[in-house]
Formats: sequence, C-alpha cells, structure tokens
Amino acid sequence: MAFSLAWETNHEAHALAWYLDCFTGNLAHSTDHATSTMAHATSTMAHATSTSAIGTTLVHDIDLVIGISTCASNILICAIMSLLVSYLPYYLIILLNKMK
Repeated sequence: MAFSLAWETNHEAHALAWYLDCFTGNLAHSTDHATSTMAHATSTMAHATSTSAIGTTLVHDIDLVIGISTCASNILICAIMSLLVSYLPYYLIILLNKMK
C-alpha cells in the first residue's frame, strides 16, 4: 500500500513537473515568436519607410531634372525664336534685293 502510494505520488509529481515544463516551454516559445514577429514587423515598417523616402527622393530628383531640362529647352527655344525674329527682317530684305 505504502509502495503503491509512493509510486502514485511520484508519478503525479513527474506528470505535474512535465506539464509545468511543457507549459513554460510553450510560453517561452510563444513569447519568443511574438517578439520575433514584432521585431520583423518593425523592421519591415522601417524598410518600407526607407523605401518610400528613397522613392520620394528619386521622384523629386527626376522631377527636378525634368524641370531643369524643360526650363533649358524653353530658354533655348526663346533664344532661337528671338534670333529668328531679330534677323528675319534683315534676311528678308537681302532675299528681296537678290530677287530684283
């Protein structure tokens, strides 16, 4: 009877220890997994923010280059038109004189 009781108590203690160990292990694993997931999410968010910033800078740079190119083109067109308008009457007079 005493041996049987000791065996049962021992068995129960082992079972309880095993359950506690299993629960602690699961809890630690879940906490670790949650922390890892949270860290990964934060990292992904930071990366997305960084990518967004790079994209915005790139768009801004491209926009700036297009703006400068357009401005330069407009200045060039204005200069050519100005030269044409300035010298056109002169060339027309020469052309009319040669046609006489």
